[in-house]
Amino acid sequence: MKRKVLIVDDSMTIRSSLQRYFGESYDVTLAENGQECLDLLEKSQDYDLLILDVNMPVMDGIEAVHQIAKNEKIKEVKTMMLTTETNQEKRDELYQYKFVKCWIIKPITEDLILAAAKQILDK
Repeated sequence: MKRKVLIVDDSMTIRSSLQRYFGESYDVTLAENGQECLDLLEKSQDYDLLILDVNMPVMDGIEAVHQIAKNEKIKEVKTMMLTTETNQEKRDELYQYKFVKCWIIKPITEDLILAAAKQILDK
């Protein structure tokens, strides 16, 4: 059975690229913002990995992480932050949550993102 990955990014280009990278080996679901992410997580708590952009409209990734942390049903989803953001304070703020496993700076490569996902999921 394929592992389930939820990819959340407001950029259609990034979502398409990540879907292509993960599509062969993973069951991929896409969302455009943090609110869509929360809605999907609340409907189905069986995602193995969440890939979450930081800067998005409607609800950004930072607020989404705070909301996930408050919800007992979904706060265990392993989360990878994907962003152009290099602000150390924001990174440190999110690392207080054990479910936030890494912070990857865009641009990304297929090899990098798949290796990071494998490392997170294999722990």
